[in-house]
Amino acid sequence: MVDKEYKYGQTRKQFQRYEGKEVYSTVITDGEHAQFIIKLKHESFTKAHFFRAVIRGYINDDKDLEKYLDEYRKNMARYSGGKQKILDKERKGSKETEDKFALNKEEIEDMYDLFDEEMGL
Repeated sequence: MVDKEYKYGQTRKQFQRYEGKEVYSTVITDGEHAQFIIKLKHESFTKAHFFRAVIRGYINDDKDLEKYLDEYRKNMARYSGGKQKILDKERKGSKETEDKFALNKEEIEDMYDLFDEEMGL
């Protein structure tokens, strides 16, 4: 039997997060995993809190997260500049619609709440 040499920071680990029936998985190096855990502990985050925060920021179109992901996407090997142009155009259209009707997400949610009250839901 040949003993493999362990290379810290180069060995890849599978990292999974279970949320109900869904499994979210990624592969990172053990060095990245160690840095991730240390930073989480330093900032008093659990893995669950971290992933929930990122997912909610992504769903809610957090501008800082979008900016970071745009830069990350540009550095990906499979990055398509054409796809980025489409995303930028969609975001611009969404922003123009928000400005046109002068409604933010909270106001839209309030409208849905009023509809529910009126319908007795």
